[in-house]
Amino acid sequence: MIYLLLITFAGGMLFSSYLIWQKMFDNCLTEAMKYRALLLVLLDYLVPWVWLKRPYEMLFTVFSGGETVNHTGVKGISRVAACLAELPGANEGCRILGAGNRKWILLAGIVWGSGVIVLSAAKMVRYFYERKLIMALTGECNDDGLEKLVKESKEELGYKGRVKLLRIPGEKISLAMGVKAPAIILQETDTVREQNFILRHEMLHTVRRDALFMLFLELLSCLHWFNPLIYILRRNFAFVKETSCDEWVVRGCTKEECTTYAKLITDSLGRRRRNLMIGSELGKDYRHASRRVKLIMQRKEISRLKKCVAVSFFVLFLAADSLTALLYPAFFL
Repeated sequence: MIYLLLITFAGGMLFSSYLIWQKMFDNCLTEAMKYRALLLVLLDYLVPWVWLKRPYEMLFTVFSGGETVNHTGVKGISRVAACLAELPGANEGCRILGAGNRKWILLAGIVWGSGVIVLSAAKMVRYFYERKLIMALTGECNDDGLEKLVKESKEELGYKGRVKLLRIPGEKISLAMGVKAPAIILQETDTVREQNFILRHEMLHTVRRDALFMLFLELLSCLHWFNPLIYILRRNFAFVKETSCDEWVVRGCTKEECTTYAKLITDSLGRRRRNLMIGSELGKDYRHASRRVKLIMQRKEISRLKKCVAVSFFVLFLAADSLTALLYPAFFL
């Protein structure tokens, strides 16, 4: 439980830093930069910083002249590390492991574990049900023109894997699904240009393995079901995942082409009848759709210097967040 709480604390700190960073440098950030930053937040919630504990202890010991302290119970830790360990709540996890409180730890573990099992089971049932439903409704899309577009997109993205094209008759659904055997479901459109826009968008999802990252996000939402920040992270990641693809699709397009693509997004949203867990979880969210359209029509030209400054600040936030490695109890190492 202590590991879980510390991972939650570290992930929450980095995600809060991301929200501040996004607000501070909004005019210096592309959607692709936000997407990569959120991937790091996602990783922070999955992997504990504990592997950095010993290197940090050695580093702080060197800078403090090799002096050590024993009152924290952590052998070899420097004064700087000790001060961090004495922050409010830092040793709370160690304190509550006393014999008189083990029953509360056990009770908390049972409640958390029950929530994880129930949510995991519900999500798995829904996922496999939707996948079975989609595969039952879809038919293969055999179109020489589309195959040519797929080949061009794969060459542009440097992707060498095979992608299956599918359609659901009568549904305005476009999504990329599958990890080992990726498939793209394409909705029917009026023009080849619109079809190309949709295909390029879904191809980028496929190449970036967004389906895999969404599975990781679902796993996180089960493990950290008690943390409200996880649900905010889900919404942010789902949105940036789409806008970063939009940004790439309209790169180099004329204003007329951007208008066509934006209209395609709003039309598809209005006619979509199913809200699926597989694919984008934004569903019929018109507010997010309007934000996507705004970003498409108001493309930003950002200099390399501004990007470097923004990235540098996020790296500083990441480095500060990694100091939570010093809070992990020594007996876990």
